[in-house]
Order: sequence, then structure tokens, then C-alpha cells
Amino acid sequence: MVKLAFITLTNYGYLDYTKNLIKSLEKLNVEGLKVYCLDNKSFNELDYPDKFKIENTEEEEIENFYTFRSGNEWSLIMYNKFRIIHKELLNNDFVLFCDGDIIFRDRRFMRDLLNRIDDHDLLIQSDKQDDSDDSELCAGFQFIKSNNKTKQFYKPSNEKMNEILLLKCDQPFINKHKNKLDYERLPLKKYPNGLYFQTHKNNSYMIHYNYLIGHTKKDMMKQDNHWFI
Repeated sequence: MVKLAFITLTNYGYLDYTKNLIKSLEKLNVEGLKVYCLDNKSFNELDYPDKFKIENTEEEEIENFYTFRSGNEWSLIMYNKFRIIHKELLNNDFVLFCDGDIIFRDRRFMRDLLNRIDDHDLLIQSDKQDDSDDSELCAGFQFIKSNNKTKQFYKPSNEKMNEILLLKCDQPFINKHKNKLDYERLPLKKYPNGLYFQTHKNNSYMIHYNYLIGHTKKDMMKQDNHWFI
């Protein structure tokens, strides 16, 4: 039997987006999402059975909403994605990580990812507007096979944290080192980023509401009738 971890990361300032993600899954009768909380406030407020407080962190104060790539706090949040991905890779065959500003629309997404992974180490969303453009992968949606390469790639270290701090985010780190893994970009039609969806309004498995800074993404989700809380 395949062991698969489906995970996301949140803090208090981001909690409404995480609640909205959970509601989108509930509408599809999809269970199994594990929510990792960076701070006590989010852990205590979230009324959800599969929640976990990240232990042994020194970033207890990271509970506010931070805008895209703004300061060390944002980068530290992104680094913690590596920590939880690596933890789950040690205990599972596959790990699906998704950002909280994602909503799901079709329950078949997990089956599709399992069918697509084949011999690849990583399936990942594209942050561009053409499936042939390999210049920017999106770190907000990753389906990862557990093997020696991926365990090493996501293994936390001070060196890795310092590089992510320098690059301001985990996404440029992944793009800088992506050739260390056998990866495949997911088709934009089925796994669209925010700009692609707003341009094409296609039927898809999910929508990632990136490309929008701050709480303008909540406004767009409401406009699209994808705000469920």
C-alpha cells in the first residue's frame, strides 16, 4: 500500500487561507491533509483534527501575515517548508506539499499525480504561462517521491537556510538547484498558477492564487466564488 503524506504550512496571519483550503477539500470529500502550524496562536485557533505544531523552532514570533518575499520572516517560513517535507519523506513513499492559497476543484488530483510521477523525483507546478517554458518552477505545489536524492535535496541545514535567506525565498533555491532532481512540470491546464487561471478560466484540478500580493488574493478568490469560509 502506498504511503502518502499530504501537507501544508500555516501561521496565524495566514490561517484564513488554510481554512479555505481545508473547506475546498471538504467540498470534494477529500481527507488526509496535515496542517503544520508555525506558531501557538494558529495551532490553538485552528479547529481541525490533523494539525501539528512544528517543534524545536526559534521562530515563535512568526505569526503575522507577511507579504511575498518581504524580509527574513518570510524566508524563515519558506525554509520551514523544507523541514516538514523532509520529515514526511522519511516516513512515506510520496509527499504532496501545497500552499494555503490553493483551492481544489476535482478530487481526482491525487490519482492523477500518482499516475504521472513514473520515474521522476518531483512533479511541480509551473510559474510561467506556457508549458514549454522551463524558466520558473513554482514551489507552492510539489509532489515528491521519497528516495535518496529527494531526502538529501530537502534535508534541512544551516547552509540551506542561509542560502534561502539570501535568495529571499525557497522558490529561487529550488530553481537554482532543480537539475539535481529528475523533475517534470505539471500541465498548466490542470494545475494553473494564478495568472494562467485568470487568463484562461479553465477546468482544472486546482487553482493556486499566487501572482497576487497581500490580501488582494482573497478579493480575487471571493470574486471567483472560491472563498468558502
